[in-house]
Amino acid sequence: IKKILPANVQIIDSGEAVARQTKNVLEKKGLLANVQQKKPGFHTNKNPRILHDLLHQETSENFHVSYLDF
Repeated sequence: IKKILPANVQIIDSGEAVARQTKNVLEKKGLLANVQQKKPGFHTNKNPRILHDLLHQETSENFHVSYLDF
């Protein structure tokens, strides 16, 4: 993007701020993963079976997928 924008245009990377806010929301909802957890868990606001089956198809692993209204 920097290559095609004028030099006076400043690009702001919000990734760190978004990561901090995501952590805060997960902590408040009690959903922050325990670092000792071996496999990642996933949350979706659609049918969890769809994501579970897709992950299993791609990785042959059974991940925990749960519905979360977000």
